[in-house]
Amino acid sequence: MAWADRWSGSKRTVWALALLAAPVLVFCVDYHAGDRDLSFCLFKLMTGHPCYGCGTLRGLSAVLHLDPMAAWRLNKLNALRIPLLGALYVQALLKLVSRRKIVGAVHPLPAREIGEIHRLES
Repeated sequence: MAWADRWSGSKRTVWALALLAAPVLVFCVDYHAGDRDLSFCLFKLMTGHPCYGCGTLRGLSAVLHLDPMAAWRLNKLNALRIPLLGALYVQALLKLVSRRKIVGAVHPLPAREIGEIHRLES
């Protein structure tokens, strides 16, 4: 039985709705808040210094509000991180919508193990 066959229609629908709701929730984040809000970052809470991921959620919100310069000001790594997260988001949506294998999909197994699995299957 293939992996996609194990998914029932209702589970696929729940995951699709969750993926579609995620940008709406991120859009609601106030990216102008700065340090006024409580931080979710454990590193920042313990040391008082921002980590390399601080500002990513507010940066995503800024991009959804069509303000990429605010995302850049929040964290310079957002210039790399946000396009990659966007590509992974689109890939996850396509994986839920189509039951076919997505070309170029990120696989959780290293290439060596994938080759061994294909050799065993044939």
